[in-house]
Amino acid sequence: MKLNITLFNAETKSFEQCLREPARNRRFLPTKSKKKLPDAEHEIYLVKTEPQPPKWLPFIKNYIAKDEDEHLSNHTASALILLKVKTDEGLRYFGMSAGFGHHVINKDNVELNFGLITTLNSVDPLKLRTVDSKKIGIQTLQKREASNLETKLGEF
Repeated sequence: MKLNITLFNAETKSFEQCLREPARNRRFLPTKSKKKLPDAEHEIYLVKTEPQPPKWLPFIKNYIAKDEDEHLSNHTASALILLKVKTDEGLRYFGMSAGFGHHVINKDNVELNFGLITTLNSVDPLKLRTVDSKKIGIQTLQKREASNLETKLGEF
């Protein structure tokens, strides 16, 4: 399972400010939590989408029997867990998304580079094995370099 963690900016003062407006094809509903978390308030949102025919269906529709495409549909189920946590800097809001739950996060209130800063603070710069990099310009170039031994950043 993969969870993505988001930190909301210090101006965020409610769970509602962490969420985007609902869209026609995307509903998210708060659930009734069965447990309380120590030292944190939380809300859990389940994200449900309406079943949609696959985008590739029109390509093959003329080649299959009519009744064979009746039950072909895509839909996703995702979750967003919002936490209100007391920190040294005051109350802060965090979001943990599973699946496509990140699509309901209000990106205007997100603390930029939180993941990058967290990673840089937790990695030993003398024991790197892989580095992903991007050269941003008219044409963005992305590459991954790997070493068979732990090494310093300057070696990449």
